[in-house]
Amino acid sequence: MLSRIINSHSSAFSILLFSSPTLLLHTSFFVILSLSIIFPTTEHYSPLILIPQPNKLIPISFF
Repeated sequence: MLSRIINSHSSAFSILLFSSPTLLLHTSFFVILSLSIIFPTTEHYSPLILIPQPNKLIPISFF
């Protein structure tokens, strides 16, 4: 149910992908989040996600 809501949000963001690069980052975040909900790992936490930035990598982990 929650993943369905997130998927609808990410598809709404994907319509505006070419309008702003910030929306692209948010859309990829929602897609990664929905994938981590749909395919949960066997661990108690989801795998570490690295989001590329112009000069650095920001590690984000979902607990």
